[in-house]
Order: sequence, then structure tokens, then C-alpha cells
Amino acid sequence: MPVRLDKEGAVGIIVLDRPPANSYDYAFLRAFASAIDDARVDGEIRAVLVTSASEKFFSAGADVSAFAAGSPRSRTMTALLAHEAFRKMEHTPLIFIAVIAGHCLGGGFELALACDLRFAAEGSYQIGLPEVNLGLFPGSGGTQRLPRLVGLSKGLDLIANATTLKPAEAKEVGLVDRLFPDAAACRQGAVEYVEKLAAGPSVAIGHAKLAITQGYGAPLDLGLAIEREAISRVFVSEDAEEGIKAFTEKRKADFKGA
Repeated sequence: MPVRLDKEGAVGIIVLDRPPANSYDYAFLRAFASAIDDARVDGEIRAVLVTSASEKFFSAGADVSAFAAGSPRSRTMTALLAHEAFRKMEHTPLIFIAVIAGHCLGGGFELALACDLRFAAEGSYQIGLPEVNLGLFPGSGGTQRLPRLVGLSKGLDLIANATTLKPAEAKEVGLVDRLFPDAAACRQGAVEYVEKLAAGPSVAIGHAKLAITQGYGAPLDLGLAIEREAISRVFVSEDAEEGIKAFTEKRKADFKGA
């Protein structure tokens, strides 16, 4: 399988494993979407990492050879599937973190942009959206997510100039949230981060994520409506009952993620 879901305790780990560069085709995207579905339904998983089995690549993006061999319709449907697969992460009440330690380009970076956070290892590899070099543009969410992350003019500048950045540069402009000295430290830092979330009130964290991601950029009244819906779901959770009870009893809460 080009994508698999592993587990370490309460942490789901989606591993991209399509040598040599984790370039994605239609089958890869279906496997990726399936891994997200499996993480969603697994009651033990409370946070998810997206990593690569390759030491050199997180993902080089769309498989250009498959595009070359395909029809305009197949290319369009592949892009549609990428939109649907990546959007699954944003619609899931779990935190997703992209763990980047190799080239993260084009659709590979668009995948990372759809994650909630991006942790990266220092190195000489490149991060960015160079699609205009092929006479295309980032069509798997990049034109929407990148400007929302770094601002309208900066996002346009990066896309129009096919700019790729080293990890430290990417951190400086806000493409990467945390930077670690090497791949091992990056993965360990990501694991520790999500393990802390998984041990806490993951129901509340997950629904806060949905309120933030779905309400961001919306009119305030719509964002507040989304928030009200989310908090009403959290109020009936076992974790909320436990958290309130623990506070009144002056003890540490024992959250179960339910």
C-alpha cells in the first residue's frame, strides 16, 4: 500500500510510502483518504501524525508522469480527489500534524498545508509550491490555504514565483510551525506534542479545532454559530463531566477522550 496507518498508543501515524518520492496518483489519494477514515473510526486514536517512509522526501506532489499519460478528465478527477482527501483532515475532530524531514513540494506541500500544524527538521531540502514551472498552478488547495497562512500578497508572491524555501526560511515566513535540529528530533517532538494532546481533553480539543478551522474567514455571526454548535457537543461529553467534577473536587481530571 502506498499509504498506511500505524498506531503508537493513542497516536495514529499515517505513513506515506510510495518510492521514490511519494508522488501521488489516484490510487495513492484513495489510500490516503482511507487511512484518514480508519483513523476517524478508531476510538483509541486521539491525534494523528502524517509522516514519510522516505529519508529524502515528504512528498514531491502529483505524479507528473501519470498526468502526462492521463486525459484532462483524469487529471481533473485526480485534483478533485486530492481536494476531498485533504479536506477530510480539516473536517475531522482530531489534530493532524505533518512531520516534514525531506522535500515537500507541490501537492505534497498542499497536503501538509491541510494538516493543522507543520513540524519540520532542519536541512537543505526544499518546501514550496513550484507548479507554475509546469505551466500549472497549485490546484489541490494551495491557492486558498497558503494565502490564509501567510497573507494575501505573500502567498501570491510565493506561488507566482514558484518559490521554494529551506526549512529555516519556511519557518521564518510561517509555512512551518516548529523547527527541530534533525529528523529524529522532529518526529520525537511531534510524538510528544500529540501524546500530550491525546492524554488531555481530546474531545474538547478536537471540537475547538473544528470551530477554528470552519469559522476562520467566515463572518463573525457564522463563526459564532459554528462555535455554539461545537460547544453544545462538548458539553454532553464524558470528558466535560469529568473536567467540571475534577475542578470542583480540586483534583486532576482523568480524561478518556469520550
